[in-house]
This record gives sequence, C-alpha cells and structure tokens, in this order.
Amino acid sequence: MEASLLNSKKLKTSTVLIDSQNLDSKGFYGKIQNISFNSDLLWADPTDDKDANRVVFVDNRDRDCSVKFGLKPAKSLLQKNHYLSVIRAHQVQPDGYKMHKWGGAQAFPSVITIFSAPNYCGTYNNKGAVIVIEVISYLVTGRMRK
Repeated sequence: MEASLLNSKKLKTSTVLIDSQNLDSKGFYGKIQNISFNSDLLWADPTDDKDANRVVFVDNRDRDCSVKFGLKPAKSLLQKNHYLSVIRAHQVQPDGYKMHKWGGAQAFPSVITIFSAPNYCGTYNNKGAVIVIEVISYLVTGRMRK
C-alpha cells in the first residue's frame, strides 16, 4: 500500500511504502486490537474537524471497521517523520477533497483527503479532485536548490 507524503524539510513529494517500521507502537494501528495494519492503513479515516482536538482514536462506525483518528496521532506521525502533511484518499468528499486544518484556519492541513471519482457509484453527487504539487526552487545559502 502506498501513501503520498509531503516532506516539509526537503519540500518535495515522495511515495513511500508504509509498514509497521514507519509507525511507532503508539501510532495508528498500535492502539487497536484484532484489526490488521493493512486494514487500518486502508480504512482509517480522520475524525470530523470539530472532534479532532479531543479524539485520539475512536471506532469508525461509518465503515464498521478500523478507526477514526484525531490530531494527536496525526501530529505524532508527522513530527516523528519530519513530514508536513499526510495526503490520503479512499474517502468520498462532497467537493472531491478536504483540507483537515486541525491547527487552525491559517495552519497548513495536517491531513489532506483527495477523492478523484465524481458522483461515486452514481449516487453520492460528489465532485472529483486531483492534487498537483509543484516543487519550487528556492534560494539557500546563495545557490539554487531543488
């Protein structure tokens, strides 16, 4: 399984294979019993924005499997790996995407959800979206770097 993550230190995107070595024992799947890591990687969803600061993990009743996670485990994953944001999919969004700005309206979103299938299953009446990340050269100690 793959997840695309934005690395805040190098300002580039990378696609990484995430396995149990990438998450600490207090990470996404360590809190849940009897559910496989791959299932959680696929089916875990961010909690509603209004609950993000008070929820760590809660049962994902929308899917009847896995969990919903809040700001604390997301920030732990981001800080440990020096990432700026988790970019994820596999969850219908009315506008095709959602920026989970759990750090406040001006903060860069900790989690970004992208859903590319418009009118999913012919019943959701949702928009589809893609994400385009542009790598911009910037000046560091007098020379151009990418």
